[in-house]
Amino acid sequence: MRVTFGQRLKRLREEKEVSQKEIGQLLNVTARMVSFYEHDMSYPNDAEAIILLAQYFDVSIDYLFGISNIENYQKLSEINKEYSQLSKKNQEQVTEYIELLLEKQRKEQNKQARK
Repeated sequence: MRVTFGQRLKRLREEKEVSQKEIGQLLNVTARMVSFYEHDMSYPNDAEAIILLAQYFDVSIDYLFGISNIENYQKLSEINKEYSQLSKKNQEQVTEYIELLLEKQRKEQNKQARK
């Protein structure tokens, strides 16, 4: 299930511990309008507001809109650069470890879903 813009905005706002009023001031809208955004009843109507939100929360626009789960492409780029510096054998070990973590996560999610 894809995360909606409103869900993502609310989570980011709460993580940063800022109020709807503060986000409203950033975007020059009311706190009520921010609440509408968080409940997916409305969306910012200009690119500038969307860019401001992405910059404020230090995330990509794709992440903000639930298109991607990668918050920060710069960090991913840094990881990719470091990965490319590893030997082929070490790259394979990293890949195996990622697969192990993903399998563990899937098992935990399945266990939670059965409850």
